[in-house]
Amino acid sequence: MPTSTIIARAAAALKSRLFKDTSVILLGFGLQLVTQISWFVIISWRLGPAGYGTFASLTAITSIVACLVGWGCDQILVRNVASDRRQLNLYLGHGLATVAWTSALFAGVCLLLIPMIKAGALPRTALLAVIVADLFFGRVLTLCSTVYMATERAWRQTMIWSGSGVLKMLAAIGAALLSPNFTVEVWAYWYTASSVIAGVAAFALVTRDFGWPRFRWMPAELAGGTAFCLEFALLAALKDMDKPIVAQYAGAAAAGNYAAAYRLVDTMGTPLRALSTAAYARFFRHAATSSTHSLEFGRRVVVWAAAIAGLGSVALFLGADLLPFLLGRAYDGLPQIARALALFPFFTAIYVIGADVLTSIGMQRYRMMIVFGSLVSTTVLTIAAVKLGGPVAVGAVRVAILAVMSAVVWRLSDKGSEAETAEPASIAPLATPARNGN
Repeated sequence: MPTSTIIARAAAALKSRLFKDTSVILLGFGLQLVTQISWFVIISWRLGPAGYGTFASLTAITSIVACLVGWGCDQILVRNVASDRRQLNLYLGHGLATVAWTSALFAGVCLLLIPMIKAGALPRTALLAVIVADLFFGRVLTLCSTVYMATERAWRQTMIWSGSGVLKMLAAIGAALLSPNFTVEVWAYWYTASSVIAGVAAFALVTRDFGWPRFRWMPAELAGGTAFCLEFALLAALKDMDKPIVAQYAGAAAAGNYAAAYRLVDTMGTPLRALSTAAYARFFRHAATSSTHSLEFGRRVVVWAAAIAGLGSVALFLGADLLPFLLGRAYDGLPQIARALALFPFFTAIYVIGADVLTSIGMQRYRMMIVFGSLVSTTVLTIAAVKLGGPVAVGAVRVAILAVMSAVVWRLSDKGSEAETAEPASIAPLATPARNGN
């Protein structure tokens, strides 16, 4: 390709709305990255590998369950509001009501089952505090952020997530300075306080910008949200299930080293999350024209996503030996685990963009099948790997499975674009009274 053509395309990309929104969101994710690293370093130093391993394993479980809370209401909101903003208050009310009753239901289940495993080794009041923080207030924050995603107000979305990160950082600093006996229980209460403030502030911001939600029972949307709900729960399980497994079979200290490595890997994906967040609603608009348009858009985005994430992978691999100096000598197993996971951001970029193409062209069920198959494989292979080779082997298994997922999702996207799917594009306006719950 001629140099002039490359320069022209790069210049056009820099002027695009997608690039501007990505830049705004990336700025917020950058601040969130700084705050996440700050509170992560503080609590990992103060808790040590065993304490951090226990907390990370617990929040891994609550993050999985949290995806079931709301039953896909955030994705339903994006699907409808992206094409008809007059629907916003209606779907916001539906979402808040659904979050309320589903969070109560799943919180009860978690409170009964989590104490049976090592990840639940906390006093019941502290355990309940973390469950409420993640299952209710965390989901309210996510729903409010989704409102700004659907209305393409990147600055507000950035404000919500950046503010949440700042509050977590301040909570960690406050706990470290004011709590001489810094334990997992103490951190659980500080963590919950920051989550409550963030969730309430996000709701106040949304109501200030768009008015109060219209609460209405919309049972038809529960069925519509099932695919999204289960897919994201499966994806969260695929992302986080390895941590409680490592804790259960290798102990809290090994889980702490593994969770710390994974946390650092996750931070390397911050630019990718900014890009995918900015691009998400646009996939549906392209799919409204044709599946081919969505696929072509995805191919353009994935080049940038893979390049950005690849830089993070290289940085993680080259800087792995420095990590114990950052977190403390107790994390002596961190460099080997980090290198085993180094390619994770790169393959995540390829998978996420391809999976968003699948969703936009009405092939959500195939995306769910991929995630479900990968979850089963990950669970079985993680148990075998942690017994045979410890956390390092688990990291290698995770990267190999993600590479296979990436190949499969793009192959299906190619096939889906060859003929228009019989399912409607996901942003089609909802005009029927019955569908709107009237």
